[in-house]
Parts: sequence; C-alpha cells; structure tokens
Amino acid sequence: MSHLPSAAGQKLKDEALTKLLIYFKDGNSRTFHGRHNASTYTPADPRELEIKRLKKYAERVQQHVSVAILYDLQTGQEVARLKNGAWV
Repeated sequence: MSHLPSAAGQKLKDEALTKLLIYFKDGNSRTFHGRHNASTYTPADPRELEIKRLKKYAERVQQHVSVAILYDLQTGQEVARLKNGAWV
C-alpha cells in the first residue's frame, strides 16, 4: 500500500539527486530520497551531501537492513550497496 506525497514532499522528491532503496529483514522495503538543502550555507557538492546523509541513515538502521542500495538519479547508476554491514 502506498500513499501520495504532499506537495512539499513531491517537491523534495523531484529535486533529489540521489535515492536510497532499503530492503528490511522483515520483508518490507522503503525508498528515501536525498535532501541537499542546508539552512545556513550552500553545499559545494550537493550530490555528495545527499550521499553522506543517506549512508549515515542506512548505517544507523543497519541491524534491520537486509540490503540497502544507493542510486544516482541523474545517471541511474548504483553508487553503493550496504550488505552484511559493509558498503560495497
């Protein structure tokens, strides 16, 4: 079952440069889109900031994660994969 994002959520999704697809050990999956906005400064490399934030989240919940895959939305390429607690 999925839901429709709010207008603000859709805007963040449209502006994202990366996304993280997580497959949890309980069989569920979830997609997280990167956010490169910063409150007081403009990041030099917004894509790298998104990757850093998404990796940090995946590492925080890794005990529940079967596989986490990080994608670059501009190229469609896989950037990194978290499996068995290690990025490959």
